[in-house]
Amino acid sequence: MTGDLWLKWLKWFDNQLEKDSLLLIDNCPAHFDSNHLKFKFLKIHYLPPNSTSCLQPMDAGIIKTFKSYYRKLLVTHLINQFDKNQEIELINIKKAIYLIDDAWKLIDEGTIRRCCRHSGILPNQFLKDLNIEPEMKNSKNDEFILLLKNLNEINENFDMTVEEYIDSDVSSQTFEIPNDSEILEEVLVNANLKTSNVEENSETEEDLDPEPKYITLKEGEEAMNKCISYFEQFNFVQ
Repeated sequence: MTGDLWLKWLKWFDNQLEKDSLLLIDNCPAHFDSNHLKFKFLKIHYLPPNSTSCLQPMDAGIIKTFKSYYRKLLVTHLINQFDKNQEIELINIKKAIYLIDDAWKLIDEGTIRRCCRHSGILPNQFLKDLNIEPEMKNSKNDEFILLLKNLNEINENFDMTVEEYIDSDVSSQTFEIPNDSEILEEVLVNANLKTSNVEENSETEEDLDPEPKYITLKEGEEAMNKCISYFEQFNFVQ
């Protein structure tokens, strides 16, 4: 995420709204102050610093559950290749997308409801209506531990606990810190001394955008197949 993408997304999101809406966001450095932008329906409120793990349901367990399922599916895929005496290959983007889809489908409503309750952002009466059931203890974590043990037997360099593997991307950079020029531009825009590049680019794009062309079913299928082939070119494991 970058500040430029963030501001563009806000303008896009505002155009999708049909009534006044409140957007709660965290203090990611890429979330530039957008007060200089005029929205039709969108109002933005920043959460207090270091509070997202407590207030956002996604950070209260949904994301970690999703990552756990994804990595478990990935390890299972690698071990299955080994068991079938196949060469272990790095997965491509298309396969990763399929794993992401499968991992999200494994998250049940109970997990989402419990995370909403844990965050404390919903009224008590609403929580009662959700009929949240207690989390059932099962052997899913034990299964994951066994999978990682099997993977370590295949590759002795892989030596992580379940928690270490699930959180192995914590240090990955997910935003871009603005440089001095970008900070200066934001100050000038806020002081009405300069027009935002985002606004200028958006206006230019709107002027240059041609009339949408109707795409036939055959053209759509060809484009989708070409897109899939494109994703198959890139191999990686995360």
